[in-house]
Amino acid sequence: MNNLIDALLKAQNEIDHAVKDGTTHFGGYPTLEAVINTVKPALNRNGVYYQQKTVASERGVVVETVFYGHGAELNAGQLMVPATKNNAQQFGSALTYARRYALATACGIGARDDDGQESTAASNNIVEDDKPENHVADMLKDLEDEQPKSKSESDKIYQRHLETFQITEDKEVQAELTSAYAKWVDDKKAARAKKNEDLL
Repeated sequence: MNNLIDALLKAQNEIDHAVKDGTTHFGGYPTLEAVINTVKPALNRNGVYYQQKTVASERGVVVETVFYGHGAELNAGQLMVPATKNNAQQFGSALTYARRYALATACGIGARDDDGQESTAASNNIVEDDKPENHVADMLKDLEDEQPKSKSESDKIYQRHLETFQITEDKEVQAELTSAYAKWVDDKKAARAKKNEDLL
């Protein structure tokens, strides 16, 4: 184990922060590919192989990062990202988030601005954030599909979606979800009130 720790220490001294090679309306972010390209060469040079395993979870996606090398293995722990498994787009997005954040956390790196030299190719091929663009529609669809029978049940669905996007720290995304959920609740209340009036 000591040899593996020494190798990880050497690799960490070589690893720089990941370049923000992706962009959204909320600003730049490092893609999963950027994080991998940042940490993998240094790890491999020092005889360390990393593997990310997925673990079954009812609440969403769980990714576990493990380092192997020098006759030992070191588990960096698990990271859970909430997601609905009946929505392939959101599940895939959550998996990418989990892999990216878990690997960056395990290697102790953050993000830095692209200086225009080290990631010229990436900046010429900017990718959109893997956050689903129809996140509000996804939440409202889940609310309609699951037909919550109480406000407590609907709150859980809303919270599940909110937690998924809190990891991005995008306040505008969270505000959109909150606004859409509040409108959904008001619409349901209005529909129930009209139904009761019709019965009079």
